[in-house]
Amino acid sequence: MVKRLRLRDWLTLSLLLTLAAASRLYGLDWDGAIGAHPDERYAVGVAESVRASGSLDVFAAAPDLAYGHLPVYLLALAMGRGGVDPLLVGRALAALFDVGTVALSFALGRQVWGRGIGLLAAALVTPMVLHVQQAHFYAADGVLTFFVLGVLLFAVRLVEGGRARDAQLAGAWTGLALGSKISAVFLLIPLWAACSGVPGGRGTRRWLALQVALVALMAFALTNPCALLSFPAFWRNVAREAAIAGGALDVPYTRQFHVAWPYVYPIVQQALWGMGLPLGVAGFGGLAYWVWRAVRRPLSPGAWVVLMWVAPFFAFTCCP
Repeated sequence: MVKRLRLRDWLTLSLLLTLAAASRLYGLDWDGAIGAHPDERYAVGVAESVRASGSLDVFAAAPDLAYGHLPVYLLALAMGRGGVDPLLVGRALAALFDVGTVALSFALGRQVWGRGIGLLAAALVTPMVLHVQQAHFYAADGVLTFFVLGVLLFAVRLVEGGRARDAQLAGAWTGLALGSKISAVFLLIPLWAACSGVPGGRGTRRWLALQVALVALMAFALTNPCALLSFPAFWRNVAREAAIAGGALDVPYTRQFHVAWPYVYPIVQQALWGMGLPLGVAGFGGLAYWVWRAVRRPLSPGAWVVLMWVAPFFAFTCCP
């Protein structure tokens, strides 16, 4: 059972969220608002076109868009009546999403391992270089990370309590994650683990899994209607990006990675430049420890669900 937070826990969390907001909202015009990040520049341009046309048809503005449409719609709505640089609006959104990620890191850590680990998780994410950096770009990754943590939180609550409400919330957040970036499909693995581990009979587990799937589909359809209405175009774009990421399709901006060693290169880069060496060693060492521990003896249901996200996603993304 999750223990209630004490006053000092609330104060500590509030301080961490304040620091996270300050570091992420500071210097949003760091590049003079020229849009130095190509993915960000592309996303902002599509959102501007959608806003100007007043149509939900993102493929009319960007026929080759391979990302989820939710980030585009969110930015188009946030632009308001104009007068503010849409690039800065997008970066402010990215910063707020990442502050939410800090909060969800606390909530997930608390749910699985207790409030101390929850506060530690938030304290580690708050100054993490990669998070602060990505919060200064409006790209799909920051939005995706926020929704992924929400899915894991409710999946853990589902496997621990077996409540229909948690199944529905896990499904809703899954649809939003898929609506941000299609790589969220890996969430099917921890969701399967959560539904399989729910206390009760097979009928109960199937009913909860069906609720997860139906609500996820509804959330995706509401936030990505054109992906369903123009599914061949959407799938063609996604397949092309997957081929580029996997090295099957050669493009100039990925050739520098052709000689990179699988696993070694991403781990070194993440440890040195994304997390910092001490945290990087602790993070990858912790992952190795939990995989070893899962082989030796059963994990708690919540820890198993989290591992079923981290290990498969790590194995796939670190091997081109």
